[in-house]
Amino acid sequence: MRLTGLSRATIDRALNGRSGVQAKTQALINAAIQDLTLSSEAKHRAGSSRGRNFVCVVQAGDAFAQSIVDQCAALAPEFERRGVALAVIPCVSVSNEQVAETILGQAGADGLIVIAKNAPPIANATMTLRAGGAAIVAVQSDLDFIARHAYVGIDNRVAGQTAGFLMGRGFPPESAAQVAFMVDTVYYRCHEEREMGFRTTIRQRFPWFSVVDVVMNGDNDQAAYRAISALLEEHPDIDGLYNTAGGNEGVAKALRERGRIGKTIFIAHEYNPATERQIRAGAIDFLLTQDLGSVLRQAVDCLESVLEGNLHSQQIVVPLEIICPYSLPPRDTLVMSRFVA
Repeated sequence: MRLTGLSRATIDRALNGRSGVQAKTQALINAAIQDLTLSSEAKHRAGSSRGRNFVCVVQAGDAFAQSIVDQCAALAPEFERRGVALAVIPCVSVSNEQVAETILGQAGADGLIVIAKNAPPIANATMTLRAGGAAIVAVQSDLDFIARHAYVGIDNRVAGQTAGFLMGRGFPPESAAQVAFMVDTVYYRCHEEREMGFRTTIRQRFPWFSVVDVVMNGDNDQAAYRAISALLEEHPDIDGLYNTAGGNEGVAKALRERGRIGKTIFIAHEYNPATERQIRAGAIDFLLTQDLGSVLRQAVDCLESVLEGNLHSQQIVVPLEIICPYSLPPRDTLVMSRFVA
């Protein structure tokens, strides 16, 4: 019950072959049974403590992938003292099939932290490694329940609601503002959840707003620049913009070229060197982010709990942080870029 989140009655029906159990539910229960079996075996092996070999596969835009590389490098001495090695494989501008191949290539690792799209090839790859005994933790953007042991990150629906609230309160009551919602692809579950929260909040609290969709073909600055340039051609006086994805420097460049800095409320995600530059330059008004160091520590804790056969939560939610120009952290707290793709 604790591993699956299902009721006693549902588990009873599945274990005893009764009707009314969906195939996905049965698969989730089967995966939990396998986890418990592997956990039992792991407890017998616990006496011989050895180092853990973990891998973090990051399918994301270059700025966010860089942040993960930098944070893992900063945490390496701490992890080493715990007997943990955490390697990072950035997959920037890489297809879902290539990411799946990369994941399958980590079959020798004890566990994987996966930051990726919830696309069928990727979910199938993580399920394969999970069936082989590897611990799988999704970070920042969730995967199917049966494709991972746990999720660690912010509540992305709450993040979208927060963006909607900040956007709505930025205009006089009942003003007919026109705001844009920007997304890369629905395969990122975090984007889906942020969109859900944003649209729901606008619809419930600010129904006089009109929302314009902006879909990027790629999670990078070039794609974002082209998408926002096209948006501003059609809607030159756009009042607000919420970017659920990456490419924020491309967005800022397009806004700057058309004189919209300080006129268009711009809400974005992730605190990194790129977004720090744009918030200091006045392009970004609010950043929704989280402590990446804490996220990675909790992800590693969860991987170890799975391997040691301990019970663990299937969803570990970390606090959402809001940064504006007046609450920027000191510069020396931001881990700067060292990775070159």
